[in-house]
Amino acid sequence: RKKQQPAIYLGANVPLQDTLFLVQRKSPEFIYMHITSITRQKAFVKYLTGLREKAGASRLLLSGASIRLISNDMAENTTVFPALQEVMSFIDGL
Repeated sequence: RKKQQPAIYLGANVPLQDTLFLVQRKSPEFIYMHITSITRQKAFVKYLTGLREKAGASRLLLSGASIRLISNDMAENTTVFPALQEVMSFIDGL
């Protein structure tokens, strides 16, 4: 929002069905998730898979300390940012 980009903050631990409801209603260009911790890795991978499959044209952007745990099998509509500075550079380029 500081960079004058429209944003909707959902918070932590949002169920997939709620995220998909918003994605279907708003059709965002990007869905950004900053992952600080993953307590149940398999459940989170399933969440990401479901989100990627139903995100339509939305690109999934991922960053955070825990992203290295799940970034081995990313789909083509997913971008992984190893550092927050890369996220900021991406936003500056919009």
